[in-house]
Amino acid sequence: MDDPQEKQRHLKKLTSGTGKEDGPGPRWELPKLNKNQCAYRKEEGHWPRVTLRVEGQPVEFLVDTGAQHLVLLQPQGKLASKTSWVQGATGTKQYSWTTRRTVDLGMGRVSHSFMVIPECPYLLLGQDLLTKMGAQICFHPGGAKILDKEGQPIQVLVLSLEDEYRLHQMPPAPMTDIDHWLQEFLQAWAETGGIGLAQHQPAIYIELKPGADPVRVRQYPMPLAVRTGITPHIWQLLDSGILRLCQLAWNTPLLPVRKPHSNDYRPVQDLSEVNRRVMDVHPTVPNPYTLLSTLPPDKNWYTALDLRDAFFSLPLAPKSQDLFAVERTDPKKGINGQLTWTRLPQGFKNSPTFFDEALHEDLGEFHSEHAHLTLLQYVDDILLAAEDQDTCL
Repeated sequence: MDDPQEKQRHLKKLTSGTGKEDGPGPRWELPKLNKNQCAYRKEEGHWPRVTLRVEGQPVEFLVDTGAQHLVLLQPQGKLASKTSWVQGATGTKQYSWTTRRTVDLGMGRVSHSFMVIPECPYLLLGQDLLTKMGAQICFHPGGAKILDKEGQPIQVLVLSLEDEYRLHQMPPAPMTDIDHWLQEFLQAWAETGGIGLAQHQPAIYIELKPGADPVRVRQYPMPLAVRTGITPHIWQLLDSGILRLCQLAWNTPLLPVRKPHSNDYRPVQDLSEVNRRVMDVHPTVPNPYTLLSTLPPDKNWYTALDLRDAFFSLPLAPKSQDLFAVERTDPKKGINGQLTWTRLPQGFKNSPTFFDEALHEDLGEFHSEHAHLTLLQYVDDILLAAEDQDTCL
């Protein structure tokens, strides 16, 4: 065996596994298996599988009772913003969901979302749809069988149109009792939390036009019912520190606005003369129609929030408070002189822009922490949009 060529020829015989020299002859190979054939028992249909039509395309699924959800390997369309964490043998990983797909079950159709797991070895029909069907999987010596809730074999997973309702879970009834929200978030409601103060906004300084002089407009006559209607509001604003006593060169009248279907009045001020003497600021309030056009079509659950007396949450610089003085006489409170605002007043032309910018800045962190939600802000009105009710709440 000293000849190198002889050694090479002998090594090839050993590695071929035949012990014979190379040459033509029969080779032993494993028989190929069909797609639906068991490698151990060699039987067709040994594994429980069903074929469904997803968006018109036939898709074969492996029935897996250990899988909680229907699983696709590829999204086959748009993905939703929803994601879920999955614990597997190699650790925990986050996966996306598809938007709702039409699934044809033979004689009926349902709308369903799929989890997308590219590394999954097979498309899985999980517990979500099996539970709605009341399906049972029984193991027999001849193989596994899929039975319905009456114990009858399901040859094809289909439903008649009149039975399609069985595949749908009734949506939860809209919540009408808000008592637990009122109790859990006492500081969120105007009736229980009062008027708040922005913690991260500096006091607003209002710039006058060059050459502007103080204006003094006397109070219009008010009927007794109107004076009576605004009195509780004036007291509350004084107690909250939003109004204060003063003696100033500026004065503009109150112009109370009656609330619909009541004898209550809002103490709105006629600031038209002040507005003429104040510098304009560039308005940044968006067009509401343009704003609503940005809502994604797949997010059709909404929560609307109306921030009551929102302008009063922004403080005014002491020098700017002088512009908004108003006459007030109230013997019960010992008031005979003037009051002025310490917070951003309603009726001032730049109040919507100042507040819109301040709230937009404060909501920046919310946008980054809740990217799965769509938040629209229009001055002091907020709209939250989500894909489902639980997320929206």
